[in-house]
Amino acid sequence: MNGKRLKTHDISEERQKTPKRLLSQCIHYVADNLCYVDSFYGLPDLIAEQIFRKAESLDKFDLDDKNSFHALSIFTTVYEDLIISSLNLCNQYLGVNFCQDRLNLLTSLREIDLTGCRLGDEHDFLNDLGQLQRDSETFWTTTGLFPQEFVIKFTSMMNMSKVELASCNVRRLILEKSTDSEPLNFEPIKEIEMNSHDGQLQSEEINLGNVQAQHLRVVIDSAYDHFAAVYRLHVDGTAAH
Repeated sequence: MNGKRLKTHDISEERQKTPKRLLSQCIHYVADNLCYVDSFYGLPDLIAEQIFRKAESLDKFDLDDKNSFHALSIFTTVYEDLIISSLNLCNQYLGVNFCQDRLNLLTSLREIDLTGCRLGDEHDFLNDLGQLQRDSETFWTTTGLFPQEFVIKFTSMMNMSKVELASCNVRRLILEKSTDSEPLNFEPIKEIEMNSHDGQLQSEEINLGNVQAQHLRVVIDSAYDHFAAVYRLHVDGTAAH
């Protein structure tokens, strides 16, 4: 060997010296400085998606970041149908508080899992969620064994005359009413056996005559499948004086 030391080839050291791609550096820079971005209008979807993913990894949408609302809004404004169509908040009660402040930005939201969040019927998040623009791809779905139920609170005492319902796989439906200021002491007002329609949309018009209520409880007592869904519920009536 003549006293000479062979120089080993350190692959990891070579990788560290490999320069980063210019595109990657630009995406990282923009994602790290979203507070200075006014709009992504005209930016290709593919590039915007990479910036969004990088911003996620940098925690730019966290509640603790004072610019997180702006960061999310510049994406939802331009790429409405590409940002957050599904949201899983299962057992994430604190996550509900984060999303509630930004719910009006999530106009493309089509699915949300609130299992285990223990939200009461009066929780503001459920009220805000109900104000989102809804279409045929947005619905409430059952999440376990039957019966399943949800409660609608009217802003004042109502004289209900008719309920229009669009649903899927609902077999037996029960409508109940309460005249108390709190959702208590419900009384049944209508029970309906609905036709199957083989997994297609069910449309039902339920005449009530003249029923006074402060709260309306909708109970899905049984279904034609493991899951059932309500796409739309409209109540006709007038405020009781």
